[in-house]
Amino acid sequence: MSDLAPAAPTSIAAPPHIPGAERDLVRLLAGIEDGQFAVDATTLMRELQSVMAQAALTAKSVSGELTVKLKLKQEGGVVEINADVAIRKPKLPRAKSVRWPLPGGGFAQSNPAQMDMLRPVTTGRAAAYAD
Repeated sequence: MSDLAPAAPTSIAAPPHIPGAERDLVRLLAGIEDGQFAVDATTLMRELQSVMAQAALTAKSVSGELTVKLKLKQEGGVVEINADVAIRKPKLPRAKSVRWPLPGGGFAQSNPAQMDMLRPVTTGRAAAYAD
């Protein structure tokens, strides 16, 4: 007789067929909240893809994230599942603005040291008194 332990089974026996059983994650996710969770997750996935496509027009590389969280709580013979889905959108680049600091605080939209070439033009007698 050998002292070796028996070999581990090479396959796992299939569980008995139970109508409506959700034995894999895809079916479980599809059935949570009577299917509404899958609809909401799909909507967020499409939103994320749309934002990423828009961001990719101006950025070399963009990334986002879709997170599915399942909280399972068992009491007795019943498991309660609370699901959540969230997305993290890529940060879109913002336009830059230039301003000039003013003495005493604040900012000017144009360089105060430069002559304004678009000032109002006056004619006639008013022009003689303008300067």
